[in-house]
Amino acid sequence: MRAARNLIAGLLLAGLGTTTLWAQQGTPARWYRITGAHTTLSSMVTDEHVRRGYEVLDRNMNVIRRVPPYVPQSHEKQRQRNEALEKRRQNDLALQRTYVSSAYTNAMLQRQLAASQSQLGFIRHNAHQAEKNLRINVANAAAYERSGKPAPTALLQRIAQDRRQLASLNMAIAQHQAQQQQLISQFMPIINRLRYLEANPSVLRPASRSG
Repeated sequence: MRAARNLIAGLLLAGLGTTTLWAQQGTPARWYRITGAHTTLSSMVTDEHVRRGYEVLDRNMNVIRRVPPYVPQSHEKQRQRNEALEKRRQNDLALQRTYVSSAYTNAMLQRQLAASQSQLGFIRHNAHQAEKNLRINVANAAAYERSGKPAPTALLQRIAQDRRQLASLNMAIAQHQAQQQQLISQFMPIINRLRYLEANPSVLRPASRSG
């Protein structure tokens, strides 16, 4: 009976002016049809299908998708787009493996910022004290000068030391502030990307390949 049905189907298609290629006995899950002057039906995609474009049919001969003819330029652009998307997907997967989640990474950033801010507060306190000592010592040296006496060498040395210490502490403050900005610049794009991936999990799924 199956052979008879196949024969009848072949005769019907021949009567319609079609050329049918039967790759195997029975009804495949999909057919691939080239339309035009001569309609070709096959159970597999051939070079001619790719070159001319084709329709994908289900077992009931309903069109479920149309594939346009292969155009080298557009194919190359699509290939490059697909490669770029796949590279970005792999990078995103690596990002998740490394940083786990946006909440975890944000907590890590906040801990580092808090530790840096604590150190910064300590340095600022020392800088404030050094500045206070410098003002006192400079005032004492000025008092000696107003009295017509030279400031003691030890006092002048303390003033020089206070200035060096204050300059060093101010530099340390600037470095800590720069490090904080660097941490934010480094981690916020990662956190934002992780948040996007968590809100759009389909981005991490492989692109479906049709055909």
